[in-house]
Amino acid sequence: LALGIVGLVGNLMGGFLTDHLGRKRVYMLSTLTSAGMFIIAGFMIENHPTWIIYVLIISRFFGSIGGPTVQAMVADVATKENRQKAFSLIYLGINFGVVVGPVIAAVLFNHYMSWIFFGDALTSILAVSLIGYFVKETKLSNEEMEKYIGDNHIVCPHCGGFDWSEIKQFKLMFETSRGTV
Repeated sequence: LALGIVGLVGNLMGGFLTDHLGRKRVYMLSTLTSAGMFIIAGFMIENHPTWIIYVLIISRFFGSIGGPTVQAMVADVATKENRQKAFSLIYLGINFGVVVGPVIAAVLFNHYMSWIFFGDALTSILAVSLIGYFVKETKLSNEEMEKYIGDNHIVCPHCGGFDWSEIKQFKLMFETSRGTV
């Protein structure tokens, strides 16, 4: 229950932070923090196994913050034509991990339990390294968004108008919309 609640709060915060601070930065910081918690758990398993649950809850929180950033980056980078394939690959990877992860954990459990945590941290650090090297920030600035709307002659989906209002950033965790004047 605690992991579910923490995951929900992390996802909400992740969406908010992603929209305001940028996708790449939020993904990298949240994933590295989560990986750090797994490293701590790997060292704690022998001497303080009861404390691991608290470390895992913290790791879940930061890992959940990164979830919306991945969705946003894929939506930003993928074209309309290949977006469904891109999201399908993400879910294929998740499903692969759900199947293979427990098998690896079962092999490591009796003699190398700390490597369950170290392995998760290493794969997270690898993912951050790949994103850091190959993916540029995908969040558009307000000026870039306004230029994109103008260059592509995007109209309001509700009324068909083109006279867009100025973009404003609100520091609220509620949906804000652009619209025509």
